[in-house]
Amino acid sequence: MTCWAFKNIETFKDHSIGVLNFFREHFSYTIPILAFRTGIEEEKVRKSVEIAVALHDIGKTSVNYISSQNYYGHEFYSGYLVYKIVEECCDSELTPLVALAAINHHQAMEGRNLKDMFIHGNYTQIPESYEMAIECEKDVKEILEYIGVRIENLKKKASRNEVKNWFMYTLGKRLNETHFNKNLYILILGPLMVSDTVVANKNRGGEKKNRIIEEYEK
Repeated sequence: MTCWAFKNIETFKDHSIGVLNFFREHFSYTIPILAFRTGIEEEKVRKSVEIAVALHDIGKTSVNYISSQNYYGHEFYSGYLVYKIVEECCDSELTPLVALAAINHHQAMEGRNLKDMFIHGNYTQIPESYEMAIECEKDVKEILEYIGVRIENLKKKASRNEVKNWFMYTLGKRLNETHFNKNLYILILGPLMVSDTVVANKNRGGEKKNRIIEEYEK
């Protein structure tokens, strides 16, 4: 069995590594900026941000998504799982920001922004649980090793309510405690969204490119 990011077209590992490599080539300059502005060790910043960039689609590794071409709401689980990985690997004030970036990387799509997902209740339309597919576990670990991270307690299961409560209370509390810095958040989310869009379009779109990709390439 294959772990897919886009069924029968792009594997999860190819997409993850592709997005990470694009980020490294075009946006690695953001790492020292984030380190300087937060006072956090640069290597810890790099690992935190690269985990979010590479594993922004980790929600798709669920058995509920892997056999389907409907990936609606996968980012709901992605943000939570990224948070758990970064918390174990390299926890800092950036942890809630990189998790928020992962959970919000489809904010431009209708019904997928945080207000629609949580306030308007669109999260209830996604699968009730996450369980990592066996065929995806090896890929996730190899992606983490590519970043230079080893995780002993990789979270493989989560419920929809567990993630909702984490978002409303744990994540919200940490963002308040660290005085949510919008400028730092944009430095993480923007490059993630651009890298994701360009690589997905290249691998899934063939010769067809949308106008936003043409602008990115300039």
